[in-house]
Amino acid sequence: MEDELISKDGMSDMENLIFSMRTHRIKGLTVKEASLELGVNVRTVFRMLKDGRLKAEKWKLFQGKGYFWLIDPMSVARLQVRKEMEQEAKKPNKGGAI
Repeated sequence: MEDELISKDGMSDMENLIFSMRTHRIKGLTVKEASLELGVNVRTVFRMLKDGRLKAEKWKLFQGKGYFWLIDPMSVARLQVRKEMEQEAKKPNKGGAI
């Protein structure tokens, strides 16, 4: 059964899909890519999708063998900026007031 998921060129359906996305300039991140960018677990990314912190589209895999999420890179960037701002706000103020 697993042999069906591997194409003749040795790439899985998911690898073919990701290659196709990059080749056709479809913008977006996979759940794993988003988790690496944000420095969080994959399950955390799914929670962020569910509660609306991340925006994404659900795409079907070839031949109806499942689906994957294509995450908006701008929503990932917004979370990164928010995290940096929160860390900056926690830093003690060095020096006097300006």
